[in-house]
Amino acid sequence: MKIAFFSESQINGEISRTFENARTEYAWMMALNAVHYNINYKPTQTFDLGIIIIPKNNPQVDLKLYRKFCKKVAVMQEGPHWYFQDYTI
Repeated sequence: MKIAFFSESQINGEISRTFENARTEYAWMMALNAVHYNINYKPTQTFDLGIIIIPKNNPQVDLKLYRKFCKKVAVMQEGPHWYFQDYTI
């Protein structure tokens, strides 16, 4: 299964297991052998699953864009746990 994560991070590509800033979201990428792209990047390949980490400062993300190159789309939230109550997806 080809998995890609999208977030505000500027890292594009695979996350090395020796990455020194391996917070939780990076650990997920490593464990799933997923690639990571900046949220503004539009890949030329397709993925079975795209996981979008919703930005703290700009939670309005157009999921239609990611559905063009990901068969399934899921979201993770970064920041306060009440985002799901304040914003629509």
